[in-house]
Amino acid sequence: MVSQQVVFLFIVCLTWISNSFAAVTTTPYNPDMDGLINSGPGELNQPEDTDHLLESEEDEFPQKSGMYNPMHDIFPGVNDDYTKISWIHAVNSQDKLAAALKDPNIMMLEADVIIGSLKGDPKQTKLPVMGHPPATESDLSLDQFMNTISNREETIGMKLDFKSIDAFLAAQPVIRDYYGKLAVPLWLNADILKGPVNAPAVPVDANQFLNTSVHHHQDAILYLFKKLREKE
Repeated sequence: MVSQQVVFLFIVCLTWISNSFAAVTTTPYNPDMDGLINSGPGELNQPEDTDHLLESEEDEFPQKSGMYNPMHDIFPGVNDDYTKISWIHAVNSQDKLAAALKDPNIMMLEADVIIGSLKGDPKQTKLPVMGHPPATESDLSLDQFMNTISNREETIGMKLDFKSIDAFLAAQPVIRDYYGKLAVPLWLNADILKGPVNAPAVPVDANQFLNTSVHHHQDAILYLFKKLREKE
């Protein structure tokens, strides 16, 4: 049963990707950004360049970023056996990030991205931060996370798990700022399909996630899955 579900998921994901590639070759992408344009206290601030946030202008958001290199070039010691790549998951705080970067055996970091506020911020400004629902605040923003990795001499890759489409769209200007600065493996993860057994969690909007990724993150690896029921 498990293997059948995996095969089904793989086929469905390929179908989504195929449809998305067909769509972006025939129609321009113009996502609705209304959910990101708020200015009240505690609401998500609109970036100054929102009008160009997801446009395909090369000077605004280059499609070929130089951020990602093939995994076998970054980690030659694994000899194309990617099961040998060592991971650490849920790197969603300053302490966990610092500890992970001290471990010489860690090759890839996995971290969750939500819309929240930084701890200690009296204005509770909403921005992309590292955390897992139901968390609404963190001591580590996405910008701080990527900046820390970009300043390392040793190569370490990252998989960003976006817990909502709002978090993914709000993260676009942050990711863009590191294009050309961060030559490490970049994986973009989202649960775009509704899971089995009446899973109550709402999946990430598949069309927006795939269209945005295809347009602006051609160097990244997409890791797609279905939304599962949280442990009780």
